[in-house]
Amino acid sequence: MTTYYLIQILPGTGFANGINDGGDVVGAFVDAENGFTVPAWWKPTPLPGASPLHPPQYNINLCPVPASTPFLKVDNNGNAIGLPGSIIYNIHNGGEFKVPLTNMVDLNNSGLVVGQVESGGSGFFNFNRGVQGQFGAGGDGNPIGSGVNSGGDVVGTATDSMGNKTGFYFPGNVIDLPYQGLSLSDINDNKIAIGTSTVANSPVVYMNFQNFDINNPPDQQLVPFVFSQSGVSAGVTAIASAINNSNVLVGVANPGTPGSYAFVYEIGQTGLAPDISGLVLNRGGYSIWDARDINDGGQIVGQAIGPNGKFAYVASPILLFRLLPNLLPTIENILRSLTTEAKRADDLGLTDSQKSLLAELRKQAPQA
Repeated sequence: MTTYYLIQILPGTGFANGINDGGDVVGAFVDAENGFTVPAWWKPTPLPGASPLHPPQYNINLCPVPASTPFLKVDNNGNAIGLPGSIIYNIHNGGEFKVPLTNMVDLNNSGLVVGQVESGGSGFFNFNRGVQGQFGAGGDGNPIGSGVNSGGDVVGTATDSMGNKTGFYFPGNVIDLPYQGLSLSDINDNKIAIGTSTVANSPVVYMNFQNFDINNPPDQQLVPFVFSQSGVSAGVTAIASAINNSNVLVGVANPGTPGSYAFVYEIGQTGLAPDISGLVLNRGGYSIWDARDINDGGQIVGQAIGPNGKFAYVASPILLFRLLPNLLPTIENILRSLTTEAKRADDLGLTDSQKSLLAELRKQAPQA
């Protein structure tokens, strides 16, 4: 059954990269006029006395640490990665701490972070237990982790000495997968991984590692799916960004082109993976540019483009329609009235103190 969404355009020009199960969103505020980026986050606050259908209010928060990079991911405890060097910043309490990793790309809710190790190569660090490990040495054949689940399973991409790429799976030791042209980007707690392939009959694939036998891998482990709006996969490029524990994945097809669209796909569904824009009931004049993350509640984040610029968004599923689809025509007009409009480009939703912080960060931030 089709899932419909209610979109919220978040204050401040910029984009969202990650969302946790509590609805906290991380990404960046972009001061387009000055070419300046500040790591930012948005925290949901329920409106007192509001209808259960009404979305919470989101306010923008700027990271006080000088950095021209965005936050990438946030766990359920508020730990966010993305700052330069080895810093993890907690958006709940403002704490920051260092770990022996650089260029962190993902983290789970158990304190495990995946990234580059300071001595070279790619590895992981558990900041709750103080345990560190490495996937491989630097140079040819170095596996680069890109996604980690709550159980500590990691997926990513390895490159051999000839420049050929394949995916790898790490359930405690590195397993290079026998599929040339495969890159894996994320894995959920059901051990279902998503990625892209240059040789499968669809550019987006998923793999189920639930019954994976490292001594006897199955001949047909890669499972492609058709997501093109026209139903034809040939010539379509795509990126699978993230998958949640309900086996729903998001990504973008034809990225960077006029035909680009964000898609959502539930593993096992029939038919095409739909354009998210067509499922949003209240998007008004905004277009969903991409989909970068999805939480276990099915909320999707990314960047939307509207008449006043580019903004972070949250698209929340309207689960009522799964149970009572006949109510869709009646409630649709109500939902359209709940759109949270973006601020004008000259009023970006910043408080006076945030504007002062932004001015100070401009002075301190490293020049690009």
